Amino acid sequence: MPAPTSSSTDTAKEARIASFRDDHFGMFIHWGPYSTRGIEASWPLFRGTVPWAEYEAMADVFDPQGYDPVQWATLAKDAGARYMVLTTKHHDGYALWNTQLSDYSSVHRKAGRDLVTPYVEACRAAGLKVGFYFSLCDWHHPDYPFELSNDRRHRRAESSYTPGSPRTIAEDPARWERYLAFMHGQVRELLTNFGQIDLLWFDGHWEHTPEEWKTAELEAMIHELQPGCVINNRIGSDEYADYVTPEQHVPVTPPDYAWETCLTINETWAYNGADRAYKSSIELIASLAEITSKGGNLLLNVGPTPEGTIPPEFASRW
Repeated sequence: MPAPTSSSTDTAKEARIASFRDDHFGMFIHWGPYSTRGIEASWPLFRGTVPWAEYEAMADVFDPQGYDPVQWATLAKDAGARYMVLTTKHHDGYALWNTQLSDYSSVHRKAGRDLVTPYVEACRAAGLKVGFYFSLCDWHHPDYPFELSNDRRHRRAESSYTPGSPRTIAEDPARWERYLAFMHGQVRELLTNFGQIDLLWFDGHWEHTPEEWKTAELEAMIHELQPGCVINNRIGSDEYADYVTPEQHVPVTPPDYAWETCLTINETWAYNGADRAYKSSIELIASLAEITSKGGNLLLNVGPTPEGTIPPEFASRW
């Protein structure tokens, strides 16, 4: 794997990467309508275990009356974390902020409010850096094709297809361009509506090529708007990244450049009360020690309940 590079200036890039390396430890938060069912984020839709209409309807149930991001930030801060990353939009396409580009959001559905602004304010009040998770793919958007541009392992179940969506990019290139304008537009919203954003954690890149995502244009926009914002390699290509993201494991031989292991406390990213396979505090501390000794960061995940509280099994390990 080549070292990540970027189109932004070397000096700006070196400064943001040095700051990221110094952070060491962050809190990852997977939270959205899927939390109401105690299922993993987005993947039950992909696999067809929850069909499209049934999955989409969870947005009319998700209404987190106990949401208090100050408690989240306090927990992270007390544990020594220096940054937080919230799933502002997972692969299912549901946005937690007041996006002007879609009605599939916390503002326009049952929750009836912007859930990102309180999170940002809580991070800043606690002295934590603000991070946003954002999926490039969107399995809800009507212009997003349901077939991939490659022959990788991920194939969506037919019951997950958005009604009327195209099969491929080639079937209707104009719809793909419309989708790209929407996706890039949502990233622009996240970078212009909430003040300084320190980190963008992309995902869903595997479904299409960097050229199809227009990754170069996306990265250029990000660093025009937020020069100090670090971005991971899931933006579509290592070429435009500041760091890489091994998932659920610690590399035996660490990369020579900035990296971050993202890790669950049990075996599920989102809230799942049935998943009792919790790692012990000793295991988690050992992982943090190993990762930092190898020069990496640990992004340790929590899955808040549908009400917006952090379960005690998670909180006690933080």
